[in-house]
Amino acid sequence: MPFRRIALLLLLLPFLGGCIFDPPEECDNVSISFRYCPDGTNCQFNRYIGQVTLLVYGDDNRLVQEKPLTGGLCSGTCKAGLNLSPGSYSLVAVGNAYGHTMLCSPESMATLTVTSPQYAEGQKIISNDSLYLGRKELIVPPFDSVEDTVDLESIHIGFRLLVRGLQNIATKNETPPAYITLDNLLPEYSLSEGATGPPQTYYPAGSFYQSSGIMLIEFNIFRGNNLNNVILNLFDKNHLILKQSNLGLLLQQAGFDPGNIGDINIPLEIVITGLDITIEVSNWDEEELIPLMH
Repeated sequence: MPFRRIALLLLLLPFLGGCIFDPPEECDNVSISFRYCPDGTNCQFNRYIGQVTLLVYGDDNRLVQEKPLTGGLCSGTCKAGLNLSPGSYSLVAVGNAYGHTMLCSPESMATLTVTSPQYAEGQKIISNDSLYLGRKELIVPPFDSVEDTVDLESIHIGFRLLVRGLQNIATKNETPPAYITLDNLLPEYSLSEGATGPPQTYYPAGSFYQSSGIMLIEFNIFRGNNLNNVILNLFDKNHLILKQSNLGLLLQQAGFDPGNIGDINIPLEIVITGLDITIEVSNWDEEELIPLMH
């Protein structure tokens, strides 16, 4: 066999018979980077996102490949290598689905949703993780490699809640003397509809510091919720309501647009003073509370 024909055959072997390299990662013909730029220009991926699940769908919208990127794979620059046949694909990247949010029915883009595992199991919903979503259409040509970037956007709104004055209603044991709920929240997020599902009540858990009578609670909810429909309730341990407030109205009074909130943790504060209870947006600083948390 002529030398030139042998050389040509060797060049074609990776495409005709699969990968001949070791390790197999060197056969990846697609490289995908992930980027998150909260203000559109200043990209701060690792500050917000520590884990990405990449879903690859074919032109029939069926799942072709699922690739989780966790730990060291997303430190510094987060990238994924893929080995894909020539064709058209849709990429869906979900950032930070940890213990409070999971992917449901990912086998099709039409059925993919993210939701709380508690909701899926019919239990009380605690919160959602800090969640980010990115989509990209990709064409892989024959006998060529592709590099592309998926931009992620926040699909959650974060809140930090400080409750002061719990010593006024506390008992001698260390059980929190109060808890909060959020009514009328949508518990699912789909690619086509955004926040969806029958309205549910969330039960965010917090840390209670008996000696100082304070409680700290953090929770996230899906973007797309109508915050003017969401009611924040404060209950005592006997399940009697002490105070309630409209979450959208609270934000409007503090100068926020409930329909356009950036990737920030909004600080809320409940203050119990005797029979008087107030709920408001307040710029409390967790550093100032450290002496009270011991």
